Amino acid sequence: MITGAIASGGQASAQIPPISQYNSTSAAGLTTKSIRIVTTPRVQIPVTVSGQPVTSRLQVRLNNCGQAVINGINAESVSYTRDQLNGFPTGEISVSTLPTTAIPSCDSATGLSSLSNADANTPPAYDVGNGRILINALRPSTNQGRVIDVFVKRTQNRERFVSTNACGIATLNLGDASTVPSFATVSVNGATPVQVSSILNGGTVPIVDCVGSNVVVQSGFPTGTKFKNPDGDVFISSNLPIVATLPSGGNVNRSVTSDRCGGVTLGSAINPQTSSFTLNGVSIDPSSLSTGLRPNCVLGTGGSFSYDVQPTGSVKLSDGRVFVYSTTANPSGFGDRLIYTISTASQSASRTYNRDACGIARIRQTIPAFSEITTDSDGTITVADLATRNYRCRNIPNVGTVGYATP
Repeated sequence: MITGAIASGGQASAQIPPISQYNSTSAAGLTTKSIRIVTTPRVQIPVTVSGQPVTSRLQVRLNNCGQAVINGINAESVSYTRDQLNGFPTGEISVSTLPTTAIPSCDSATGLSSLSNADANTPPAYDVGNGRILINALRPSTNQGRVIDVFVKRTQNRERFVSTNACGIATLNLGDASTVPSFATVSVNGATPVQVSSILNGGTVPIVDCVGSNVVVQSGFPTGTKFKNPDGDVFISSNLPIVATLPSGGNVNRSVTSDRCGGVTLGSAINPQTSSFTLNGVSIDPSSLSTGLRPNCVLGTGGSFSYDVQPTGSVKLSDGRVFVYSTTANPSGFGDRLIYTISTASQSASRTYNRDACGIARIRQTIPAFSEITTDSDGTITVADLATRNYRCRNIPNVGTVGYATP
């Protein structure tokens, strides 16, 4: 888990160098090296990487003598499998140490070359001049006229454009970290090339995301950090779930839907309706209601709905539920349902708030809003005293689970 905060404007420029490097490891265990560039937001910039070896695969057709000539300009090494049936991989052959020869002649009818390649003791490749390399595969018939893969490693310049995001950050992936030599250089926007080995290690510059135009940097939410969001929800960083008590006071309003005959049943056998409430402006105290039966709302032969026993008022059911019947707001009789507003006094209650993947517990506001809460870890917290921040918790590839909030 990583937690962080957002730096913007001058803060971000002060904390983040214009160029840095970092390694990241994939789920498959491959470690790649990347260059992070910080400049103007939303632009494309040219980047040149020099001195980094690039291995390319060439599909080469051998002649009837099992030989072929390839372009070896700027090549550092070549490798291939000399006998396509029995193997004999060559490993990397240094081009600078290749023996020299002239391009040999080949008798297509007999498959015999003027340059011996009859056994594994003959050189697998030759320098034949003018930047060309002779591939000298073994002479068995399995190689004659065959297309083989030849791998050529070259050190060359790579030029490309990278785009910066809204925070002015661009990332250039150099590939497998183990293949990037220390002498490789990077030039950004035509500037003087800088050796990769001298570029600041980005591990000390923990940028994890870009939110809007703000850079998210890893700075941490110490245990006990508290803040609120614009809606008044309270956030607490904790190593354990938070037990909080919200104060009573005021009313909590919600909507309820009637049955097709206009009646409403409140509560349940497990959670009976015992507290007083107001339904559509009419106050009802369950303790003052007589105990009775709830009538059934049925569809009549004429296509309209009605109760099998016409209620005369609200009653308390034997299992603690309350049936409310309004004589002033009845449906049309054709199955329409009514939406009532029920208002009840809020009750002081304690509950446990679990932490998210970033270790933050969120205590959502109520209606009406609470102004303070009491927690088992921090005592009484006054909402107005907390800084207002926009909080996010998300998983970022190659970084991990990250929680951060605006200042």
